[in-house]
This record gives sequence, C-alpha cells and structure tokens, in this order.
Amino acid sequence: MRRVLLLATALAACTKNDQASSGAGARGTLVIATSADADQLLPPLVITSVGKQVSDALFLPIARVGDELNMLGDEGFTGVLADRWEWAPDSMAITFTLDSAARWHDGRPVRAADVAFSFERYRSAEVGSDLAPKLAGIQSVTADDSLRFTVAFARRSATQFYDVVHHLIPFPEHVYGPIAAAELRASDAARRPVGSGKFRFGRWEAGQRLEVVADTAHWLGRPGLDRIIWTVVPDPTTQLAQLLAGEADLVEALRGPALEQAARDTGLAFVQRPAVDYVVAQFNLRGRKARTQTHPLFGDVRVRRALTLALDRPMLVRSVLDTLGDAMTSPFLTLAGVRGLAIPGVDLAQARALLAEAGFRDTNNDGVLEKDGIPLAFGVSAPSTSTGRTRMQTLLADAWKAIGAKVSAEVMDNPSMMARNEAGDYDISLLGYSGSSAASDVGPQWLSTRGSQGTNWGGYANPAFDAELDSATASIDPRSARQHYARAGQILIDDAAGIWLYEARTVMGMHRRIVPGPIRADAWWAHLDEWSVDRTRMLPRDRLGPGTT
Repeated sequence: MRRVLLLATALAACTKNDQASSGAGARGTLVIATSADADQLLPPLVITSVGKQVSDALFLPIARVGDELNMLGDEGFTGVLADRWEWAPDSMAITFTLDSAARWHDGRPVRAADVAFSFERYRSAEVGSDLAPKLAGIQSVTADDSLRFTVAFARRSATQFYDVVHHLIPFPEHVYGPIAAAELRASDAARRPVGSGKFRFGRWEAGQRLEVVADTAHWLGRPGLDRIIWTVVPDPTTQLAQLLAGEADLVEALRGPALEQAARDTGLAFVQRPAVDYVVAQFNLRGRKARTQTHPLFGDVRVRRALTLALDRPMLVRSVLDTLGDAMTSPFLTLAGVRGLAIPGVDLAQARALLAEAGFRDTNNDGVLEKDGIPLAFGVSAPSTSTGRTRMQTLLADAWKAIGAKVSAEVMDNPSMMARNEAGDYDISLLGYSGSSAASDVGPQWLSTRGSQGTNWGGYANPAFDAELDSATASIDPRSARQHYARAGQILIDDAAGIWLYEARTVMGMHRRIVPGPIRADAWWAHLDEWSVDRTRMLPRDRLGPGTT
C-alpha cells in the first residue's frame, strides 16, 4: 500500500502540471460515481455527504471559510452573498450587507428578509434540521433593510462568525415561505430547489442520478463546467470499473485492491485528502423501539466499557483500511486540535471482570454470557454502501465473541438505516461522519438537550458533558475552549457513550482530462465551480453544452 500511495502522490503532482499546461478550460461534464443518493438538497434538511455536495453547488453561503480552515473570528473568510460586515463593539452582533447583484435562480434578488426567514426555518422544531444545534448561539436574525441584516448572539464564542456563515445557508422566502414548516421536507420544492449557486438544479432520478447545470449568466460569473452528474453506484467494484472505462470521471474514495488496480492506469490522477471522515459505534442506551425504557444491556456503563476494552482498535483499523486510516484517540478528529485524551486500549481481562461485576455469567456453557435470562446478544448495524463499516462489523463480532457476546450483523441501505436510527430501532449503529473537523461537532452527536435534533439517537445524557461543551462553545479564548472540549471528551470516554473507531484518509481518483480547482480538507467539492475539463481531451459528453440534460 505504501508504494501505491507514493505513486498516488506523484500522480497528484502530475495533475497540477496538467492544470498548468491545459489552461482554464471552461466547458465539459464531470460525472461522479457515488455510493449513495443524496438524502435532501435544501440546506437545512441535508445530512449526507452527497446531499451536501449537491446542495453546496446549488446554494451560496453568506461568506466562505478559507482553505486553511480557520474557524476563529473572521480572519480568512471571503464574502459571497454578503460583500461586507461590521461587528458590534461588544461582539454580540454582526451586521452584514448583501451584494446588491445577488440573485436567486429564478431571477429574484437575494434580500435580507430571505436570511431572516431561513434562520427561522433552521431552528423550527417542525423542520427538524440537524443544523439547528449549531445555530443555538444565535439569538435573532433581523432584516434592517432590503440588503442589511443583523445577527444578534445569545453569547460570545470563538466560532460565532463561522457558525453563522457556514451553517446558515439562505434559501428564498418567496419560494419556501408559502410551504408550512412541517411540510417542507416532503415538498416538491425541496426536491427541485431554487438556489443562488453557480449551478442550477437539472434533474433527479431517485436512486440513479442527480444533475446540476451551469448558470451561464450567474452574477459572480459562470462556472468552469457545463454540468455535474452524480451517479449512484453502490458497489465499489462497479465504481472502479466505470472509472477505468471512462463512464465516470471521479470516485472520491479508493482503497485497498481498488487503489492498486487504479494506480496502474496512466489515464487517472489521484489526490490524497486529510482525514475528515470518521466512524463511531453509537450505543443505544434506550430500549429498542421503546424509547422510554433503558436498554437491557447498554444501559449499564460497565457493559459499554467492557465492549470498548475488548477491542484492539489499531489492529482492527489496519485490517480494514491498511495505511489509510488511524484509530481515533478521542471523540475528536486529529484536525480539531483537542489534545491530551486517550481511549483505553485492549484489556480482555478487565473486560471480562466488568461483565462479571455487572452480573453476566455463562450458565449453560454455550459460549454466550447471560444475566437474568437475557443473553449478551445484540445487533450491529451498518450501511451496505460502506465497505469499511461492513468489514468492521465482522471484526467486531469476532472480537466480542471472545468475551462471551453474540453479535448479529444488520446490513441495510442508507435510507433504511437512517429511519431505524431515528426510530431507535438498533442496538449499536456504526455511524459515519464527514466534512468537518470542528470540535463543536460533538454537540449534535451527544448533547442531551438536542431532543429530536442532531444524531444523539442513542439517548446519551450527562449534564456535566453538556456544561463543558457549552463552556467550550461560549469561550472566545481558543486555549480555554480547547480545555473545555478536552474535559467534555474525557466525560464521553469515561461514560463509554460510544466507541470511536477510526478516522479515514481517502484517496480520490479522477480522469486526467479533469482539471480540479483547490481541494479543501473538509469538503473536496468546495471549489467545484472552479473545476474544468482540458479542451484537448474532451469526450462527447463534454461538448453537449449546459442546455442539454
């Protein structure tokens, strides 16, 4: 694998040379083979990575974080919908001024009232946006006139500017205002969005393909591509076959034998991205389908700790990802910069002792422990589209069998898994997170105050964790914020709220005729509007023009 990664680095360098020699080609089609369909396209409703990729092509932010990913203050941010902003003397409010040229795709101007309306929809319990917790520090958004709006904060925070411009993506009131908040998610307008980005919605064949086309008259200038197509290809082997055959232009994650095979094709280039994808085994602390009851197994912290101690996580990660992943050392990504935490390593003797202390015995010598007639048997759910997580299921089952547990692998498609998570119909769910290295992201995953919002489907609750996280997000001193995050992370580890398995680096493979723009660590698609196709290598699909779908 190390040999392949060296080759990948060399080919990535060649891509830069290609970009310099080919010039700024301004037409063409990019076909992305992706393992799952988008879940939603309207910004407050999007959860999945594919949904976010499409939504970000269709909708512009108020301002954009720089590629160095500074999230403190407003240094490095560039105005997009807004062309300027002014802080209040006490830092408890920011007044933004929209670019007067900004337009929605239907030609209507972007107005301050749209931003105020969007904020209300984001925080509406009827909408149920997963982003609502990330906007909890905002007290109000008020339209001062047609172009100026003021964001007032409930408290100061080192990331308060980032929280506004990165998470509050405006959408048009004149389109979505007439739709009741409770009906927004299922509305036709949500599936055929009117946005502000350099790409317009083209078509969406659910479960097959999704297409956006260039807005050639966009007020910020037309994008470098005519269209982007996401094709749903759940099988990684088929993804690779389509990439090698030229039917797809980009596969965003190549690993193992697929990477070895792809690296032998001189028509492909590769880019290795830092780890912003990670997987957590979330325990359901409540009864399965019985949310008012305690889970008969995982309601006991000793059982959760025992399962953690039974795992040699570095070995498991090497088995799944080889050199393209690392066992997590804390509930935070390495890029988050929260130091001084350590998840306990493997200790089978201590794991067995904890289970014995919790009252589990193998009374019938069948190899499975039980307590009061309840066996130590449970399911581990994973999406069929994730090879890494389905492989991890098998390894977890083997590791836990050694301490007397019986594990069943529950594999299903992404929508089914999401529905079961939201209903609490699982024992352990292997959750994948992607796209942000912010330490504050642990909030929506574990805060007990989030209710139905966020992904704390297991019902974890600890006021001490909530207090530390609130202190971290309220701090305007980065050093103090990291200290509070570290204490919050230690509480999660001590409570064994989940098992933080691995963070994955990814190698993205693409056709050499594609000239990529800058690739940001947390969102490789952030600059898709700057991507283009080398005119000397165009395929027939590159010459269709933006008016053809």
